[in-house]
Amino acid sequence: MRTELFACGNRFGERIRQAYSHLRLRRFKAHSGFSFDDDVGLRKLFKIRLKPSNTVIDCGASIGETTAVLARSHSKVFAFEPNTAAFEILEETFRDNANAVCIKKAVLNSNKKTRLYLNEQRVRSDALPPPIWWRYSAVAWYSVSSSIVPEKRGITTDAWEEVETINLSEFIINWNVLSKSLKWT
Repeated sequence: MRTELFACGNRFGERIRQAYSHLRLRRFKAHSGFSFDDDVGLRKLFKIRLKPSNTVIDCGASIGETTAVLARSHSKVFAFEPNTAAFEILEETFRDNANAVCIKKAVLNSNKKTRLYLNEQRVRSDALPPPIWWRYSAVAWYSVSSSIVPEKRGITTDAWEEVETINLSEFIINWNVLSKSLKWT
């Protein structure tokens, strides 16, 4: 079916192709976690030998794909995600996981409030719907590319939400966190 969508000659054909090629690494398999087959970054994470005594910081955790991999090692994972839609899923996913601490803040070098610019597809009237395997809301699907950088490609400065930021250095010092790994997106 996906090949048929790619081959269609309508105006959405190229956008469908781009969406699937960009997000093919984010395939969700119900009840068994996420599929990381083609994701080089996550394969490298698997090679890091984490111990339960290690602490990992996941900046831009989204809905928790990387957080899930890191928490499986029984290490303490601090997952930062400023986007409301993504954070709701992240928090629900790790509600009963003592190894993951979800924090609804953007990571910067200061504690303040700033704008989180949203994916331009989220506000377009002709936006593609999420793929059929996506089990969350369309708003959560389009949370993937949100950014505090207004110049980032794929976001719009017309739609944003105000979010709190946290100074990562202060966080590490105040919580006495010595991180073995830091993932930043």
